[in-house]
Amino acid sequence: MDGDSKIFMKPYDYIDRLIKNGKIKRGMMQWLASIWVYLNDGEVYKYVLQWDYRTLKKAKKHGINSEFEIMRDDVRIIIDEDKIKTGRMMMKFNAFNKDITYWTGEDY
Repeated sequence: MDGDSKIFMKPYDYIDRLIKNGKIKRGMMQWLASIWVYLNDGEVYKYVLQWDYRTLKKAKKHGINSEFEIMRDDVRIIIDEDKIKTGRMMMKFNAFNKDITYWTGEDY
């Protein structure tokens, strides 16, 4: 894939991709609280894994050392959702109820 290639995905498909591609190991899913996805004009520029703070002591045995883990995707992904097409937005996937919510994003 060349450097300018983009992949268009629906929000839930992107979350599934993170899990299936090993970005989040299946064994760690029990400690996952949320996935925060940061977007600029619909394009993912980073995501944050938020681990359940109540289980951090057990999770440390599996390599989880803090409540938040900031990561960048190595592929240019556009989230295909009308609510987040323009500007800086954030998308939060709640691992407990599988719901996705949207907010205006961070400023530089």
